[in-house]
Amino acid sequence: MMTEMRTFAWCFVLLAGCSTTPPSIELDCAVGTQCQNGTLGVGGIVSYLLYRDDHLVQPSRLIALNDGVVQMRVEADVPQIVGIAPGTSELAMLDDNGAIVARRTITVGDIELHLVSPMISGSNVPAGRSIPITIDPEVGGARSIGSHYFQVSLDGAPYDCWGTDTRYCTGPVFYENVPLDPLDPGDHTLAFHSLDGGRDWSFTLTAR
Repeated sequence: MMTEMRTFAWCFVLLAGCSTTPPSIELDCAVGTQCQNGTLGVGGIVSYLLYRDDHLVQPSRLIALNDGVVQMRVEADVPQIVGIAPGTSELAMLDDNGAIVARRTITVGDIELHLVSPMISGSNVPAGRSIPITIDPEVGGARSIGSHYFQVSLDGAPYDCWGTDTRYCTGPVFYENVPLDPLDPGDHTLAFHSLDGGRDWSFTLTAR
């Protein structure tokens, strides 16, 4: 009977040991399924979660071994990785003694900013009509895994589209969607100033 109890105890220990998952660094993207293996655009932000022994770990336990490529920060209690220059950096998760217990690689690349709208033909847009525009930051033809934030101006003035139920903007800072008010006939300059160290962009739209 004693031998059977010892055998059962050893089995329980082995099973308990096998149930613990290894430490991991998990990226948390708002842009879809390429989060774990895609590229972060310069000026883009991706949040992350750290797990050890099936529990969340303090974000300060993550460091970048090449801090010239990404920067670590915490905004409103959300841990973030910011792409600051093209390249590749290894991310390292540290234990309480400063030893590396998990690693993963993140790649950063320059973005191309595209304006996507069913109402844009080349640079031409219909005059006198509201124009829904999606901002699409791509790296090498694929969507950046990060969120890209811009301050927007129209014809040199800050553009704020806050105030209607059907719009997605939250003031002078925009992410992905910019619904333009009806434009007068002629050329108009729509400019985007990156808020996180990325490139600024400017587009000319001709309302006809």
